Amino acid sequence: MDTIQPGLLKDLAAFSRIYEKEENPEDLRQLKATLTEPSPSAPQVMMRRMKADRLKGLPEKIEHPLEQLMSPAQAEAYDEAVKAARAGGGGSKILEALHRLRSISLHPLHPSSATDDSYVDLSARFKLALGVLDAIASKGEKALIFLESQEMQPYLAGLLQRRYKLKSLPMLINGTVTGPKRQDRVNAFQNAGKGFDVIILSPRAGGVGLTLTAANHVIHLSRWWNPAVEDQCTDRCYRIGQTREVHVYYPQALHPAYPDQSFDRRLHALLDRKRQLSREMLMPPTSPDDTKHLFEQTVGSDSAYVFDMDSIDAMEPIQFEQWVLGRLKDVGHKVSKTPKSHDYGADGVAYHRISGRPYIIQCKHTQCSTPPDKAIADLLKAKTSYSLKNPGLIAVTNAAAFGQAVADKAAREGVLLVCRSNLEKWPFLLD
Repeated sequence: MDTIQPGLLKDLAAFSRIYEKEENPEDLRQLKATLTEPSPSAPQVMMRRMKADRLKGLPEKIEHPLEQLMSPAQAEAYDEAVKAARAGGGGSKILEALHRLRSISLHPLHPSSATDDSYVDLSARFKLALGVLDAIASKGEKALIFLESQEMQPYLAGLLQRRYKLKSLPMLINGTVTGPKRQDRVNAFQNAGKGFDVIILSPRAGGVGLTLTAANHVIHLSRWWNPAVEDQCTDRCYRIGQTREVHVYYPQALHPAYPDQSFDRRLHALLDRKRQLSREMLMPPTSPDDTKHLFEQTVGSDSAYVFDMDSIDAMEPIQFEQWVLGRLKDVGHKVSKTPKSHDYGADGVAYHRISGRPYIIQCKHTQCSTPPDKAIADLLKAKTSYSLKNPGLIAVTNAAAFGQAVADKAAREGVLLVCRSNLEKWPFLLD
């Protein structure tokens, strides 16, 4: 770049200092604009070709996030894993804990103990996936199932053969299948003619280099951390040669007591945000902080899980402020508490863990001397007092509701109101 347009990206030291840590999303948006938008004196230096924008003639791709509550046995195993994760250390223990939660969210038991009906009923993801496959089979169409566990793959193949009375086991493509055998299986799947069929693939082994346009359904039974890898998996059938709508399914198991903090929902949200950020700015699909943030969102501290309205009602106003701001910290947002005096109408300022957007927070407990409705005026005052770019404004109370006039004003001013009816969802309302 120094040869093509000297000085455009500054010197290497400055470039590294500004962009390498990915701390400020606005910097990355500006970098993309610098490279992709022409200047009055020169054309743009980079053209970015996105498949969705550039490949004409591809049919529509329709995504289906699917959610179901865990079975009691699955939820119990998940709770035990959460407790063990909280008792463990950092570093590699975080990754261990996430892999354990990910495994249980697929199924709480090893497939060696499986008997079809009871085994399927223990897993929310299995039940969702089989419901999808029932509909696909009734239409005589074909599906790809991406599943990482090589222990689970043979069991699933046998289950599908028995359930759908297939003439042979669904084929597997994973790291143990060599190149020539892999292509033979691809050819057999592609040339099998009409009728229901399934092929089971590992995301890493089956995510690149294969054309499987005989299928127009993709089920991500287990998710990959990297959204680019997951999209490459989907692209085995969503590519040139595909003539039908492609349907992509993301089965997710939710814990019945705290669905918002469930591993599957948090990972799905993370991957969606990564895809969006990748479109909006120059940013790698994964970050070293991803596992840390995911751990904080799904495990966090006890306060991330326990919600007791009676305890919240019994709090002093200052304790309520600490609880509101503490919940933000638990899931990875950066939080600064304002001074006790001269706070200019704000109890805290937070920065979103992914986007970096600032938020001004005002808390009003029912034991406060001032009513909850005053929170709106405090926030509008704080907005003019703090030098923040496009801050979000949030009023949080344990009261039953804000007054109608205040709610109308909040809607006009873009203030998020968090009251008793949605307090349990705090702070996941920001996602």
